[in-house]
Amino acid sequence: MSKLAIKSSSSADNFSPLASRLKTSWENTTELDRQKCQEKALQGCLLVYEVVAPDAKDDVFQALSKQSSRESEDDLTKELSVLMTAYRDVPTKSVKLQILSLYAYRFSTEKLMRYHELYEPLMHWQIKQARKHAKEKGPGILQEKTVQHRIHLPMAKVNHFIDFVNSPYFYQDVAYGTSVIKLETGEKLAVPNVMRTITRTTTINQYLQYCDEERFSPLST
Repeated sequence: MSKLAIKSSSSADNFSPLASRLKTSWENTTELDRQKCQEKALQGCLLVYEVVAPDAKDDVFQALSKQSSRESEDDLTKELSVLMTAYRDVPTKSVKLQILSLYAYRFSTEKLMRYHELYEPLMHWQIKQARKHAKEKGPGILQEKTVQHRIHLPMAKVNHFIDFVNSPYFYQDVAYGTSVIKLETGEKLAVPNVMRTITRTTTINQYLQYCDEERFSPLST
């Protein structure tokens, strides 16, 4: 590098000798040492460009930078082709979301949509959902399904409970305001607003006690 600096008239004054070399891996290097290493490497590259092409060092630098960027992008696209093929072929939306969340943050929305044109087109909301999944659940984490249990409610027991809670003991009319109830026949009824005077827990406990006294099998709590 010192010999190159001598051959380069414009860089000879700005060139500083290499005081030390990086002896650790990049992952185990501090941010300050990384910055110094990058600055020194860039200085050396520009020095080489100027010796090779004195009148076009900036053009050579830009051309090599663009070429390196294109090669890196091509390599990433090749790696993603497997994931994009899997995204296209899986049958369920939940698995598609799981796969897309793996690389949703690696590219901009426009690039993701352009890459997927050859496989399966993406919409903006799909990318947003995948990024949300990656942020909240983690990239590639299986989406948990909410288990829903449905039970049959005998209408006789439902009506028994409704008759109990509709008794005047639990409610009282307020001094103002009415509500309009529209029936299936189209008829409208104006009823006064009411206020519940007993808490829900107390209402349920009293209903269960009432069923026990009447020896009636109620709905579950």
